[in-house]
Amino acid sequence: MKKARNKRIEGSAPARKGGGRLPHGKSGRAQRRTGTKKRRRHGNNILMYLLILFFMLSTAAVLIFTVFFKIKAVEVEGGERYRKDKLIATSGILLEENMFRLDDRAIEKRMVDGYSYIESVRIRRELPETVVLEISEAAPLGAVDQGAGYILIGENRRVLEKGVPNPPEGVPVVRGIEALSLNEGDYIPEENARQLTLLEAFITAVKESGFSYYTAVDLSDPYNLTMYYGDQITYLLGTESELAYKLASIRKVLEQENLIESFEGTIDASFEGEVWTRPSRNPSPVLPESELPEEKPAEPVEEEERQEAAGEEPEDEAPQEEPAEAPPEESGETEESGESRED
Repeated sequence: MKKARNKRIEGSAPARKGGGRLPHGKSGRAQRRTGTKKRRRHGNNILMYLLILFFMLSTAAVLIFTVFFKIKAVEVEGGERYRKDKLIATSGILLEENMFRLDDRAIEKRMVDGYSYIESVRIRRELPETVVLEISEAAPLGAVDQGAGYILIGENRRVLEKGVPNPPEGVPVVRGIEALSLNEGDYIPEENARQLTLLEAFITAVKESGFSYYTAVDLSDPYNLTMYYGDQITYLLGTESELAYKLASIRKVLEQENLIESFEGTIDASFEGEVWTRPSRNPSPVLPESELPEEKPAEPVEEEERQEAAGEEPEDEAPQEEPAEAPPEESGETEESGESRED
């Protein structure tokens, strides 16, 4: 009986591992073959989709770089010192050129090398057909006297202009930088790197403190920085340490004491937290005797003129008495006197 139960009934479906049965008419091997075919078909579909996507992207790229987005207009923002048509010509951008084929770095380099004031250039694309050149200009930091004029040094450490008769308003004269042989567009040599760093720190401190009472700065000695306000005031700053705080302290003293109008001398802020003022005393120059002007003798003033000038009434002059004639001497006396002298 047990053997009869364990025998497989012919024509019945095979039992599953969990006690269930497979669908009628499909064996396990047939189902596995069906699953394998589905997976292969799914993989072939993914490959086909990828090929279609690649073809579409390639076609779009070709159209973008050849047919669409051709440049119809070039605009310039910034760079007011130069003519816009010259800036566009220097950039090398051509109309009907594809805007996505432009070399941004090459364009920026051409424009920076061609114009001393240009510090950077950014290419902005405004779809579908406009390219904008965004130009940033360098501001002058200081003016260096060359003898026959001034050269202006910019934030980009280049010579912005040469032969300027007078420094622009708000640009200090800088001493301590050797720039006699530089031309417009040249970069400041490395031997002046320390002075340039001090100049940049000085300009930053001026902006932070709001200090404006200065016309020149001397960077010859980095341990004894000096500023000038014309020929009126000399500022002693010491090192660059706490430079903004020192300038703010000087400004407070000048404005509270109203010294900017009347003070002449030296203001010492080289010691942090202290500001000393030393007025200058300029005695009149003493000339040698040989250069002194000759003094003219005073003319005599009559008594009447002096009294009239003083508002006094002239006094009546007393009549002058004529000297009385001496009585004639007798000859006897004269002889006697002569005899007596002889005796």
